[in-house]
Amino acid sequence: MERNETMERKVMRALTTARTAYLYGRAGIGKTYAALNTALRPSQVAVAVTLTPSTQVSELRGQYHLRGGETVWRDGAAIEALTAPAIVPCRLILNELPNASDEALAFLYPLLESPDTASVCLPDGRVIRGGGNMQVIATGNESLDTLPPNMRDALRDRVQARVEMSEPFASAYEVFPEPWRPVVRDTIRSNVLVSLRGWVYARDLVHIHGLETVDAVAFAFDGLGFDSEAFGRGCVETITQTAALADVGE
Repeated sequence: MERNETMERKVMRALTTARTAYLYGRAGIGKTYAALNTALRPSQVAVAVTLTPSTQVSELRGQYHLRGGETVWRDGAAIEALTAPAIVPCRLILNELPNASDEALAFLYPLLESPDTASVCLPDGRVIRGGGNMQVIATGNESLDTLPPNMRDALRDRVQARVEMSEPFASAYEVFPEPWRPVVRDTIRSNVLVSLRGWVYARDLVHIHGLETVDAVAFAFDGLGFDSEAFGRGCVETITQTAALADVGE
């Protein structure tokens, strides 16, 4: 499988050396996959949160709950990651960071500070200082340069590494049957409407729901502005040819 080694090397460096990193590129290119599955440290766990304009700060920080007639505090995803024990460090993945509300960003900015200055005050009275063992990997479709000035400047100052992903990691293709892999790679490279996520759905339609490959591909990419049925037929023809060549090679 042909690889974009320069891009992969930059992503690997960001994920292995940076406490805070921002991966950006078009939708469906595999940014979250890379953050969840690549260069995790020994015993490190990855937790992903997708941010939207309506994401409440309580999902990140935590909130009070009623339990057995008592009001108890429960940490949100970001605080759980920040306070994870040293033997189980956490990588917090903030999907679609540019879509976060101003309120959510105001809460997240202190978490992106250096461990020397990071500080978060919680409604239950705790004050958490330092970055702990948490690593924060944010994703987005846009480069920081295209964001609104206030957000751009705040993130530039806090994100240590910024890497553009132009295509999925080579390892991402391993979730597909081998004859599919060149087709998945080539269609993602040549059509901005074709995504890794769409291909994963097509795979599941075949292997979990029993659809024929041509129907699965057509359905997974239907409604995107091109002839998905012709696209599916073309893909299956190439897959069949690839499988036949592999059989001859054996």
